[in-house]
Amino acid sequence: MEGESGMKSAMATATLACLLLCLSGCGGGGGSSVPLSPVPNVVGDDKLAAEAAITAAGFVAGTETTQATAAVPAGGVLNQSPAAGTGAAKGTAVNMVFAAPVQLQPSATLPSDSGRTSFTYVSVNVWANATTWDAINGVLQVVTNNSSPAHAGEVLSINPSTGAILASHTVPGQGLAVAVSADGQYVYVGLDVGGGVQRFNARTLALDIAIPVGDSTTYIQDIQVSPANPHTIAVSAWYLVPLMQRPGVAVFDDAIMRPTIFNGTYAYPDPNHGFLLVDIGNTNWSTDGSMLYVFNQSQEGLYALSLTPSGLTLSNWLFWVPSGGIGGRLRGNLAYMDGGQVVDLTGSVQLLGRFPHSDVNMLFRAELPAGGKSFSVQDHIGYDVEGQPYIDGLILWASDLNTYATVDSTTFLGIASATFGKLYAWGTDGIAWADSAHLVIGSGSFTRSGGGSPPPSAPPPVVSGSVSGSAGALSFQVFAAGANDAVADHCGNLIVATAGASGFLPNSVVSLDPATAAVKSSGYVGSEPDYLSIADDCSEIYTALEGSSSVARITAASMTLDETIPLPANDLFGLVRARSLSVAPGAPHTVAIATKTDGSGCLATDNDVRIYDDLAQRPVAFSGPSSIYAIREVLFGMSANTLYGYDSSNTSLVSMTVDPTGVHDSVNLAALRGGLIQDAGRLLDFDENANSIYDPLGDVFGVAAGATRGPISLSATPATLNQCGTLTDAMTTDQTSGKLFFVAYMLDTSGLQVDTYDKSSLGLISTAKIPFTQTGGDIGYPVRVVRSNSMSLAVVTSSGYLVYLNGPMLGP
Repeated sequence: MEGESGMKSAMATATLACLLLCLSGCGGGGGSSVPLSPVPNVVGDDKLAAEAAITAAGFVAGTETTQATAAVPAGGVLNQSPAAGTGAAKGTAVNMVFAAPVQLQPSATLPSDSGRTSFTYVSVNVWANATTWDAINGVLQVVTNNSSPAHAGEVLSINPSTGAILASHTVPGQGLAVAVSADGQYVYVGLDVGGGVQRFNARTLALDIAIPVGDSTTYIQDIQVSPANPHTIAVSAWYLVPLMQRPGVAVFDDAIMRPTIFNGTYAYPDPNHGFLLVDIGNTNWSTDGSMLYVFNQSQEGLYALSLTPSGLTLSNWLFWVPSGGIGGRLRGNLAYMDGGQVVDLTGSVQLLGRFPHSDVNMLFRAELPAGGKSFSVQDHIGYDVEGQPYIDGLILWASDLNTYATVDSTTFLGIASATFGKLYAWGTDGIAWADSAHLVIGSGSFTRSGGGSPPPSAPPPVVSGSVSGSAGALSFQVFAAGANDAVADHCGNLIVATAGASGFLPNSVVSLDPATAAVKSSGYVGSEPDYLSIADDCSEIYTALEGSSSVARITAASMTLDETIPLPANDLFGLVRARSLSVAPGAPHTVAIATKTDGSGCLATDNDVRIYDDLAQRPVAFSGPSSIYAIREVLFGMSANTLYGYDSSNTSLVSMTVDPTGVHDSVNLAALRGGLIQDAGRLLDFDENANSIYDPLGDVFGVAAGATRGPISLSATPATLNQCGTLTDAMTTDQTSGKLFFVAYMLDTSGLQVDTYDKSSLGLISTAKIPFTQTGGDIGYPVRVVRSNSMSLAVVTSSGYLVYLNGPMLGP
């Protein structure tokens, strides 16, 4: 029995050993009985694509979790387990972690987008309908939405440094407005649907009195406490008077309303503005409390109302003050508009400037005078794994309060937007804003003075290269100059005007080396310089300030601002700006200005043509044959007594007589092709040697002969991009070589086409194409071409790029 038992044991041991050998790959020819396959790479794929790839490879989708991150687009696979390429048996589960949108942290210090400054914030978990800074008590007084995730329907006192709620009180209804008295005694909260105004003790938030306003349909839009009396408030409200929907304004002393209110439609003693449609935005008291300034939402204008014992009386209507957002803030004689404009209520230059990033989707702004900065917000757009855009945060922009130039920006991911509330300044260096789940309160070096970039030695290069043309190689250099315009003078200087949002010497006129783009000299000149013109002796540079109702004159030798020429408002259409300039030949202190009103670019209305000698306007201005269309561009030729122009009323080239009294009637010289060109200003080019006028459409007018030539049969047909009638090509001439140069945006949007033509025969000489695949993307269409030297051109594009072109085809 023992032998039999031992034999069985030995056989069992041998069987087990064989099984182990088989499982380990030994004994069946050395191959595994369980083959391993590589796990597919699904990182970055969306859910459907990832699961399909895993299934197709013979595996199964395992657990799926999410993690907030910006490392990959939202909805994409952030990581997987087993990792891509790992060998695993068929049927193995592949676990995936999907990217979810980044969430705003409760508190953090964020570097600015440039890295030069930082912003430290706390996030309070409330939906703030309105917020105001209480300087005396050192807190933010906040009224929350009734759907706030916490403290719904309350007025709160919040420590801005920690986010701690120091006091609270429930309000009976939806709180829409909040204000604090200058002495820190009272907080006023305005309510909707008949709730009126409630006044609280600012320190304890104990209810003081309830102030009835209107009836059950009335809801409060804005409250401002008189700086002279904490018991007197101005209340803007919808349905302030029954059946009168649009907001009006009334003054209350405690709970007593003064009987005379400002509401409805008013007759105004001005032949050009017979009636005012009162549609109150926000209000501002004068520093002494004797006047109330009221911004209008439906039409341009700022109402100046005198405070009397009986209420409010219209004292003046500054009809030219631009609208934007729901109003603005007064600081002395300056009004800072939510639309980004800064207006001087008493100065000769009425529109001083416009901050960049003012045409974004949210017209909210705030100023911190101590830091010399203005702030605005803009939605930050992210893209999910399918390439679909969504709002994943916001950008907070900082601009210089005095130069209107962008200083820096900070991006916040995980906050929906500032759509639900305005932007608020607090203290000397604090900013706050809200969405439906956060009240973000912060400060830092980003909000204080400084933080701008050091002056660069040249515009930032983007890309360079060369292409083969019909006359040899054409080299190109693309610079991110943020350029609005450029012009070359007779002294070998290339002058560029930069935008306020430019990262390269913003709001400046800059002299660049025509060969290397190195900065030779520069100077700040004002808001959004554009439409350059240079005196023929190279002594003075003129530029239209697109962000201001003025023209700047710069001394070229020192690049310093010499004079600012005010352009007073039009009695009917409001603010006036320049849309084209030309310096008179032989008279560097005389300039012709074609002006526009009511809007920017092609949205403006043609106004008139004026002649200025230094700051003095000659008495006779020429308005043209139409109240809407008139002279859209001006250009002197050989004589200071004749001015040429583009007449938009009949799309023709005209001449005007200039004498010591001003500009006089026009004479049609030739019809221009292409129909109405709305966005003119850089259309015409005068060649002194040929004594001819050219345009980008191929029209040629011989001044001496008084007749047209050609036209030029253009190789690249000009096109328009939008309702503005914006040309997609630009041209210039060479004064000595006998060549004409055209640069066009190719119709298939694939790049730029450069053509040269013979000035005498008007025939095509050479051509070259620069595809956008070589410029790093679409750099925009040409808006100005200038002859920078004998072998080169400089091109300004609609996207602000400056392009240097050089090659044999551009030579003599």
